[in-house]
Amino acid sequence: MSEDEVEVFPLGFVPRVVVEMTRAGRACVRAGLKERPAGHAPGDLLSQWLWTVLVKVAEAGEAGLAEDALWGRAKFYLGTGYRPGGALSRGFIDCLPDEGDGHQERVYRWVVTAAGWDHIRHHAADYRELYPGIAADTAVERVSEN
Repeated sequence: MSEDEVEVFPLGFVPRVVVEMTRAGRACVRAGLKERPAGHAPGDLLSQWLWTVLVKVAEAGEAGLAEDALWGRAKFYLGTGYRPGGALSRGFIDCLPDEGDGHQERVYRWVVTAAGWDHIRHHAADYRELYPGIAADTAVERVSEN
């Protein structure tokens, strides 16, 4: 906390108190207002960023999404076998080899796991309400195929 003066027309210089909100202070206010931090989904739901990635992989269907089409850290939180921050990842997607026609170098593709399809099936309505801007219709339609 600090104090200074600021010029306010037509009053002239008036004293003001300057405070800085700490992380703990923001958390306290959010708890009191029963709000969650921006970008954080309630319970076992994914953040908007991770839901977007899961939808992207799901919409690729059985053919899967090319390994290099999924970049960033999402694979560490959604992919099988990762431990971001020591916690086991969700296991909603996996990177599997695509055998192809056997004449080319082995290619890997991201596909949705059974756990991922279950998550989409059980929470599609929640995500539709939580993130209305993310069109996941194709992914949700594919749930019935799996």
